[in-house]
Amino acid sequence: MTSRVSMALRSSSSGGPPPAAHECAFLSMAFYNVGIQNSEVAGRKWADKCERLKRDIEKIFDPNRGVQAAFILEFGNMYTNIDNSLRSADLQRSKRLRGGVPQPAARTETSTQELFEWIVSEIHRPDIKVTAHPPYVALVSTEWIGHSSRPPPWTSFARLGISSCSSRS
Repeated sequence: MTSRVSMALRSSSSGGPPPAAHECAFLSMAFYNVGIQNSEVAGRKWADKCERLKRDIEKIFDPNRGVQAAFILEFGNMYTNIDNSLRSADLQRSKRLRGGVPQPAARTETSTQELFEWIVSEIHRPDIKVTAHPPYVALVSTEWIGHSSRPPPWTSFARLGISSCSSRS
């Protein structure tokens, strides 16, 4: 886990829900500025970066922390969508493979949505829904950690005019 993430988690979480959680509904969030550049998806270390990102997300959603939503920032460039780089890198890998030269294993997802859905499946968290709009990604757990007699806070999102947090179809 990067030092930025571990510091943020240590400072924002004492190993469980906030002290007043038994008294009222709450939603615990984490913000993670990954700072991944578009050019990195075609690089030799892309598979390693994906593995580190997966481990970080798994640690963020550790049940002992009580985090229910994580917001990923700077996953690619603000003006040039990283999905274009993901598709281009995938095309380059497939061309090299046709040449018969063995290549190192690399992630083959062609969109940010696919990549983060892969990460969620790899950490065995089907409760986490992914919404990707590069350079931003929202990961929201549908499991409710609050007071058992109160509904989860997102049940009132519609009344507030906020759309569902489910993944795109």
